[in-house]
Amino acid sequence: MTNRHKITFVLLLCSALFLGGCWNSKEIEHLRYPTALGIDYRNNQYEMYLQLVDISVIAKMEGGGRRSEQDMVVFKGVGRSLDEAAFNIYSYTQQRVNWSHIRAVIFGEGALRLGLDVFLDNFSRYGEFRHTWWTFTTQGDVKQLLLLYPTMNTPAIFSRLGDPTTIYRQYSYIQPVMLNRFEAQLYEKSVTTILPNLSSVTGKVYSTSKKHVRPVLSRRGVCVLHNRKWLGCLSTAQVSGLRWMSTKTVRTPVNLFEGKKPIADLVFEDPRQTITYRMKDGKPYFTIKVEVSGGLSDLNQQTSVSKLEKESAKLIEKQIRDTYLHGLKLHADIFSFSNIMYRRNVKLWKTLQKDGQLQLTPASLEKIEVKATLKNSGELQFVH
Repeated sequence: MTNRHKITFVLLLCSALFLGGCWNSKEIEHLRYPTALGIDYRNNQYEMYLQLVDISVIAKMEGGGRRSEQDMVVFKGVGRSLDEAAFNIYSYTQQRVNWSHIRAVIFGEGALRLGLDVFLDNFSRYGEFRHTWWTFTTQGDVKQLLLLYPTMNTPAIFSRLGDPTTIYRQYSYIQPVMLNRFEAQLYEKSVTTILPNLSSVTGKVYSTSKKHVRPVLSRRGVCVLHNRKWLGCLSTAQVSGLRWMSTKTVRTPVNLFEGKKPIADLVFEDPRQTITYRMKDGKPYFTIKVEVSGGLSDLNQQTSVSKLEKESAKLIEKQIRDTYLHGLKLHADIFSFSNIMYRRNVKLWKTLQKDGQLQLTPASLEKIEVKATLKNSGELQFVH
């Protein structure tokens, strides 16, 4: 062996010392991956719930394998602080918990009443936490919601909890909210924050493989917060006007009736909104303009297109005003009129606001103008 070969051999041998690899890494099957987090505050203690699923089951399904029953597990931790509750879970988990794959968080009513500052502060301090979780509330039992199996053995990460956008694109009613957007709104004094409220329902889904009716996750309405304080919750029926005021609405139905007799079913898409205000006697009066277009999906009575458009506009106007009035009962500016004025005339807003909100009354929503246009009846196009 020549000197040159010897030197090369020594250099290669030395370089091998730096190829130790990820010496402290863990195999994925040796970790536990929560897919959803539940937070509540009851009996002067913080409660934390972790929903865990078998990652290998999800991998088999994505690889084209047969869907099998998932083993859904929820761990519960209790403590005088959120950190203490988390370490309480660590005390009986059998493997290390990796927090970076959480898809959703549910806040219980107790946590909402306490105030979410302490939870959000904790989330921002731990490196494995992401701020892209879907954020929900519930007035029920957090643990029971996390234990609900999705139908057809669908992985939990693709359920209404883990992936609400797919459902929302098909039926836009209450807009899903990510944690980062929620945090941004919560600390804006002029903005009213709205979070989807979840519950479980029975009697809607049946299964041949089960002797009992399966409960499933369902929307219950929204919970409303302002200036980091919980104001209350509204039912799904009470917030029917929210969808017309959201720029994210994709498609949403309108059902027209004459008394109890159905007239027609329509689907509208991508509403466009404009909010303006005028001052009178030192008070603001707001006008909402909404334009929507859509199609006819079912016709039960022979009715002209112009009448359907007129009746749709009338119903949408009523839903918007009813939602506004229900918000006022919670002392909530549910359409964030305060933020509209803040963005356009901050000096005027400062003279009128109190704790970030305008002093609104039913008369403050002066006018609602809705233009509804029907473009088709399925395959047939309407000519206006």
